[in-house]
Amino acid sequence: MKRLACLAVTTMLLCSAASAASKSHDHDSRVLEQIEFELCRAEMAMDVDRIMRLYVPTHSLRVFDMMKPREYFGAKAFRNDWEGFIAKSVKSIDKCEVSEIEVETSGDLGATYYIQHAEFTDKTGKKGAANTRITHVFRRINGQWLIIHEHGSYPIDWTTGMGDLLSNNLSH
Repeated sequence: MKRLACLAVTTMLLCSAASAASKSHDHDSRVLEQIEFELCRAEMAMDVDRIMRLYVPTHSLRVFDMMKPREYFGAKAFRNDWEGFIAKSVKSIDKCEVSEIEVETSGDLGATYYIQHAEFTDKTGKKGAANTRITHVFRRINGQWLIIHEHGSYPIDWTTGMGDLLSNNLSH
């Protein structure tokens, strides 16, 4: 009888732990999704400080950007990229939308995969748009989720060698 009671208590504890882990996973997924929406709002505001608060503030940040150079090492280099982009290239970011977002978390690591649609006006007044494939890797540091790696890209048209900035093609 003692074994049966012990088994019942153990089962209840395991189920309770699994339920708590599931709730924590769901919460973390929602938090990462909200960070992506906040990033879009910060980009539309062209607020570099607000943008950079979402990234790890150290040299460990790695970013594979769509524009040259191929990659950035560290928060300072990425901040300089944003500041240069705003100062030299774009007058306004008129629209920023997140779609097709998928979120994965495991403990203190997480990742998001999504399409970011942006519409902008360049310094000459010319309107433009792009659908960028974005992957972010997050680490929870001192209770806060921060982006530790970013990869943004466009599909390439192999016949022209040009990026397809408005690709809407899906493989599934």
